[in-house]
This record gives sequence, structure tokens and C-alpha cells, in this order.
Amino acid sequence: MKKLISFITILGILFAMVSFNTIQAANEDEKILIAYFSRMENSVGDTSDMDADATTSASLISNANTEMIANYIKEQTDGELFSILTAEPYSSDYDECLSRAQRENAENARPTLKSMPEDINSYDTIFIGFPDWCGTCPMAIFTFLENFDTKGKKIIPFCAHGTSGLGTSVNDIKYVCPGAEIENAFGVYRDDVKNCEADVLKWLAQLGYDNDKPSINDAQMSLTDNSVTIKATKPINDAALILAGYTNGRLVNVNTRKVSTDSNLEIKENVTGFENADMVKAFLWTGLDSMQPLCTSKEVIIKANDNTPPAASKSLTVYFSRVGNTDYSSDVDATTSASVVVNNNGNLTGTTETIAKMIQSAVGGDIAEIQTVNKYSTDFNEVVDKNHEEINAGTIPALLPMNIDMSEYDTVFIGYPIWATTIPQAVRSFMRTYDLSGKTVIPFCTHDGYGSGRSYTEIKNECAKSTVLDGLTIPAADIVGKDLTPISDRVNSWLAQLGINTGGEKTDRTPIKITIGNIVLDGYLNNTPEAEQFKAMLPVTVDMVGYGGREYYGGISSRIEDSTEGKLNFENGDITYCPSNNTVAIFYAQTSRPNLTMRVISMGMVTSDLSVFDELGSSEDITFSLAN
Repeated sequence: MKKLISFITILGILFAMVSFNTIQAANEDEKILIAYFSRMENSVGDTSDMDADATTSASLISNANTEMIANYIKEQTDGELFSILTAEPYSSDYDECLSRAQRENAENARPTLKSMPEDINSYDTIFIGFPDWCGTCPMAIFTFLENFDTKGKKIIPFCAHGTSGLGTSVNDIKYVCPGAEIENAFGVYRDDVKNCEADVLKWLAQLGYDNDKPSINDAQMSLTDNSVTIKATKPINDAALILAGYTNGRLVNVNTRKVSTDSNLEIKENVTGFENADMVKAFLWTGLDSMQPLCTSKEVIIKANDNTPPAASKSLTVYFSRVGNTDYSSDVDATTSASVVVNNNGNLTGTTETIAKMIQSAVGGDIAEIQTVNKYSTDFNEVVDKNHEEINAGTIPALLPMNIDMSEYDTVFIGYPIWATTIPQAVRSFMRTYDLSGKTVIPFCTHDGYGSGRSYTEIKNECAKSTVLDGLTIPAADIVGKDLTPISDRVNSWLAQLGINTGGEKTDRTPIKITIGNIVLDGYLNNTPEAEQFKAMLPVTVDMVGYGGREYYGGISSRIEDSTEGKLNFENGDITYCPSNNTVAIFYAQTSRPNLTMRVISMGMVTSDLSVFDELGSSEDITFSLAN
């Protein structure tokens, strides 16, 4: 694959630094332990044939893969190595080892260890390495971690795995290490361990363990008018300079370009778009595919251009809620489909309304409720029957007038509960009543286990002349009677992924081509951290296999740093990245199994007719490239 230096690739890391958690260089006084569990060192009997080890459900990794990674880490960090050994070794026979691993996993066992490091509490940072067993760590890892106080420690997992990736290991480590700071984990497929040193170095550099790069305190930056001058301490040759502007901790703009220092070790560049920033940070994207902080402005003095900036787009958030369309009594019980919430003022509200108000609060603009002339019943079963009748008959309910002028809005958020796996007919009525042509339409929904169903596809069909962005899907159970802080964080993360800041400002998407033999499909990548990193790899050809009549997926050579949790469902046309197994997928058909076992992160969409995927073979080379 042709290697490209991308200026936007590091947006995934930049978004993760909105709260100014910049990557810091390793502390020279930091005491580091590199503890690892290796099947080879924990086996008894003839280990000569362990190369033939399968992975299946236990994902038992052979040889000393974790030890090899541990040694790479030691060379870069000068940490101390420690092999985690169980008092009772495992059999070198695969089936016997598998049986014991499954039994220990089912019992949540804590195997006894031979020993622990001396004065383990003296370490500041513990790299913890393991193979993937039964979709998580070997139980001996948890024995080790629970043997000392991890509060305030930095725990950094690394794993050699089979097809199940990191599984639930990182979350399981977080559970047994309350109060610890869990850093980004490194995972590598077992067959790639011998060639993964460069990837390990890249990962360590992102964590701050790279002593050959300029530190954040070395260089100095000055900003005046529309230019920046950076005084470096070491020569910089053909590296990507990234300038990230922040306002109140929110990433507001990024300028990127290839730079080299002159004879005075200076970089002088024109820059734009930082008029409203209160801090600007400079980063370098180096030849090792890692990002290093360079310097931070103490004061931004860029002056605005004389040209008056265009007015910010105005947003409208509309929502349909059963609560607002049903005459409930004040003491009504919350049911799953009603998803009734009693707010702090003692008033009834719906889960969809709750999300709508979060969105409107974040992006500004106006908010309005979709209300039908005829109310729905308070009886759940009657509402279900009524909704099915409306769908079967194609009935479009009459709506009460809404005090809005649609011509004022550029972006329209449309929210609703999932009814019969799709949008309520009242939402369809709204989209047919008001002209949304040329506008950006962004759906969001709450549900009781069906996910977004086919609702996003229906909205795209109804809004054929609009730009429809990726929607937000929230389970009602996460809202009713729960602390809403995590939901608010999820809403803000989703908005950030769409490139939407306060006031509804939206960034553009990147058109791409998807080529399969003689077939060329159109699509786009979003302006999200993961999509920008994937864009940096283009053009790239991925060997993709069909699965379940719903998707084609395949592994990519470089990892994408994930900045969001992802989702366990998909929309037709979704181009996604799966952090667990480092794969890219195209989903083309909702099936009887729309729910996923591993979370995926949407990066874009295929906009061409998806029926071509029905005619493809079991394995296809699919090329992703920029449209222009």
C-alpha cells in the first residue's frame, strides 16, 4: 500500500484532547513494570508443537508472543520485566488447556501465582500483557492485578490475540482496578507479532514514550495576524505540522501542512481560522506514524480578517414523543414504549424529548414538538394497534400547526421513538408537510431494544433532496430513572463526530469511490476522527469477505485510534471500523440479526445502489479511494 503522510489523520487524537489531556513525554523518574502472561512459560509438558495452536473460542495464543511485545516495550521504556507464572502450570495439550481456561473463566477463578514482584506498590506504571483467552484476559492477570493497590497507578494493557481481538479485556481490567488510570491498549493479531515492532513503537510514542522527538516544552510558537512562527530546537524535515485551535476546551479548527525548519530552525507559515480560539497547540506527525506535541501558545493574538464571516447556520430540533401526544394522568407509570420520565419539576416528559433538549442546548437554535390533532391512547396495546393500522393503511396523521418558518433553518434534527421498527407516521407527516429540500437532516431516536430499525433508511427515502447525516440511537432504558450525564456525554460526542459545534456549524464530508472489479460505487467519509485516519490510508484495497448476507468486512494493515464507544447495530450502507479486530466493513442489508457482537464506529456511507452486494462472491478485493 502506498504510504501517505496525512495531515488530518491525527484528528482522532485531537478530538480526544478536547479537555487538554495532551500527550506528555514520559517522566524520567517514572518507575515502570512490564508484567506479562505467556502460555509458553505457563505450560508443562512438551511445548515443541505449540506453533500448531488453534484459537477457537479460547483464543489460546502460542509461543511467547506477549513476551516478545514485552521486550519491545522494555527496549523503549527501560522498564522492568516480570513474567506472571501460575503455581499450577497449564497443559501443553491444546484441548486440556482450553478446558481449564474455559472452566476458570466460567468460575471467575483467581489462579494462585508463584510469586509477585518485590515492592510492587512502588511502580508508577504497569504495562500488563496477555493473550486473549475466552474473549478476555487469562484469569491469572486478574489475580496479579488484585494483589496490590492499583489506585492512582497507570495501567497499560497489551495483548496478542486471535480473531476475537481484545474482547472485553480492557473493560474487565478497569473493573478490577478501580481508581487506576487505564491507558489506550495495544492489540496485535498473533501471526503479526514478529513484525509488529514498528506498531509497538508507534503506540508507545502516542503514550509519550519516545525520547527522540522534541518535547512540548522545547519549541516556542508565536501567532500574529494570520501567520505563525515556531522556533524548534531540532531540525524538522518534511513532517506534517498540525495546528489545533481550542475555545473553552472545544476543538474549533485545525490547520495542517508539510513543513521543514530553515537554517535558523524556524517554521513560518500562514494560518487561518483561529480568530475565536483562546489556545492553539502545535503537533508533528512524524515518519513513525506517531503524533508528538511540539508547543502550545500561551496567548493567541491572531486578528480577524476584514471580511465579515458568514453567518452561522441556524438549527431546528423537532421531536415526536408519545408523552406529548397522549393525555396521561399525572400519576402514570412509565412503560417501556411510553418511556415516560418525571423530570426535576415533577412534570412528565418523554425520552425522545429529553434527548432533543440536550441537542438543542448543545447546538442552539430552536426546538419544536410534532403533535398530532388526534391524541394517542394511554393504553399501550391500543397505541400499538393504532400505529400498525396507520402503517398498513398508509395513513398520514394530521398535525397541529407548528410555529416555525422552515426557510430560516439550514440544519434540522428530527427525533422520535422507534415504533414497529421504524418512524412513527406522525414523523413521516412532518417530513411531507415541511419542505426540507437542500437542508441537512440529522435523525435521532430512542428505542426499547430494536435499535434504529429501518428508520434512518425511511428518513433518507422521505428526504431524498436533503443531506441526511448519521443518526444517534439511545436505548430508553438508559434514560428512564438514570443519571443523564453519560447520555449527555454521548450526545456531545456524536455531535463532535458529525463536526457540529455550538450554533450548529457543520463541516463537510469527503466523497469517495468504492471499486469492486468493474463496479464503481459512490460514497463519502465523515469528518470524524476515525474517518479522517482511514482517509489517510486511501487508496487502499481490502480483502473483504461476505458475512451473514448483510456485510463485507476485512482487516487493514494499520490500526485506527478510536475516540468513541461505537454501536452494536448498523444502517444499510454504513462504512464502519471495528476496533476489536481492526477491520473495516460495509453493511448492505438489514437482516434477521441486525445486532452486532462487537461495537463498530461509523465512518461514512455508500450512497450507490446496495443491491450489487447481493451478487458478489464470498470474498472480494474492494478498493476505497478519494473521488477526486
